[in-house]
Amino acid sequence: MELLERIKYITGSDFISDLAQNCRITFYQFHKTKEINIDDYSLKEWNEAAQYISNENKKFDNSQDARDYICTVLCLRRVV
Repeated sequence: MELLERIKYITGSDFISDLAQNCRITFYQFHKTKEINIDDYSLKEWNEAAQYISNENKKFDNSQDARDYICTVLCLRRVV
C-alpha cells in the first residue's frame, strides 16, 4: 500500500485528495499515523506525502522528520 493511500485509510478519508484539503483527524488517528514505521517507505515517498498533504514545497533529509511534519500538519486540523 502506498504511503498516501495508507494515511487516507488511517484518517478515514474518502479520497487521497482529501488529505490536501481539510482532512481532520482524531487523537487516535494521529497516533496511528505517527506509528507508521518510517522504514516501510522511502524518503522520497515521505517527502512527496509531506508536500502533498501540506501543499508546501517541503523537503526533509530523513523520513522521521517528514513523518513528524505530516503528523503536525494533520494535527493542526485535528478535531477532539
